[in-house]
Amino acid sequence: MRLIKDVEDGKINNVLVYKIDRLTRSVKNLMELIELFDETGCAFNSLMEAIDTSTATGRMFIKIVGIFAEFERENLAERISLGYEQKAREGNYINTSGVNGYDYSLEKGDIVLNEEEAELIKEIFDKYLKGTSLSEICKDLNERKVPAKRGGKWWDSTLRSILSNPLYIGTIRYGFFTQKEEFTVENTRYAPIIDEEVFSRVQTVRQNRKQRTPRNYPSDTAYFYTFLSCGECGSVLNINHHKAPQVKTGTIYLLI
Repeated sequence: MRLIKDVEDGKINNVLVYKIDRLTRSVKNLMELIELFDETGCAFNSLMEAIDTSTATGRMFIKIVGIFAEFERENLAERISLGYEQKAREGNYINTSGVNGYDYSLEKGDIVLNEEEAELIKEIFDKYLKGTSLSEICKDLNERKVPAKRGGKWWDSTLRSILSNPLYIGTIRYGFFTQKEEFTVENTRYAPIIDEEVFSRVQTVRQNRKQRTPRNYPSDTAYFYTFLSCGECGSVLNINHHKAPQVKTGTIYLLI
C-alpha cells in the first residue's frame, strides 16, 4: 500500500521486481497495478521476465505470466491443505500455536499437556455444568486475572471453543471451521483432560440452552449484528430494538 501511494504521489519513476510473482499472484491485481503504473507514468520491469507492457503483445504475455503465478499459488494452497488433512487423519493436532490446556513443544514438534491449564479447563467445564453462564465464567476469570492462552481477556467465544473442542477427550476434529469436509480421529495419543461423560453432558446442555433462548433479529435493522465489535473491549455489537411509545410511525429505534 505504501508503494501504491508513492506511485500515485509521483515519487517513483520505476518499479523493479525480481519476478512478477514477487509482486502479486493474482491476475486481477496484476492488471490493476499495470494500469496504475501506466496512468502515473511509472515504468514497470521484472529482472527475470523481459516484457514490454506498452505493447499489446507484452500485455498479453504479462497476463499469461500472471495466470501461471496464480495457478502456482492455488496449487500450493491445495497441497498444503491436503498435507494438513493427512496429518490430522494420522492423529496429529495441527494447530502449532497451541490450545488451552496444552502447549506446543518445538523439541517434540507436537503439543504437550499443560497441567496448570488443564485444571482450569476442568474448572470451566464444571462451572458450566453447574449452570454458570459463559459471561459469568469470563467475568470471574478476568477478575481473578487468570491469563488467557494468548494474553488478553477471556471472551464468551473463547469458552465456546473450549467447551466444544473434543481434543479434551483425546479426539481430533478437522474441518470444523472451514468449508471442507469435517471428520474426527479418535483414540489419539494426546492425554485427555475431560471425561467423555462430562464432555457429552456439556454438549447436551449447550444444545438445550440454544433451544430455550432463540434470538430473532429483523434483518433490515440489524445488518451488522455479530459483525462489528468494540475497539476498546472487543465486545461484539449487541442491539435491542423497540418502538417509541409516543411515535405512531412505527419507526424502530436501535439501542446500541
